[in-house]
Amino acid sequence: MVSWRLGRSRTPWMSEDPLAWINQVSAHAKVTALTGDQDNTTPSALAKTYISRLHERNIKATFVPVPEAGHIDHLKSQLVMDAISELIH
Repeated sequence: MVSWRLGRSRTPWMSEDPLAWINQVSAHAKVTALTGDQDNTTPSALAKTYISRLHERNIKATFVPVPEAGHIDHLKSQLVMDAISELIH
């Protein structure tokens, strides 16, 4: 949890630590984490750690870097729609 907080550029009380919720993720879940490769608020290393921890629990999880995107503008990427489509099909 500490590394998640330290890795963020904002105050700690403005975010949840996804690592604290690892044991709540269903073993049948499919997780896709997308992070803009220019995100200065939530660096991709944090999402990669989350995905790695899910893999340790044998949960199907994927990390997708969004090229030339920051913290919010990655949501405009076609990669987001592609990930959603893949998860619901």
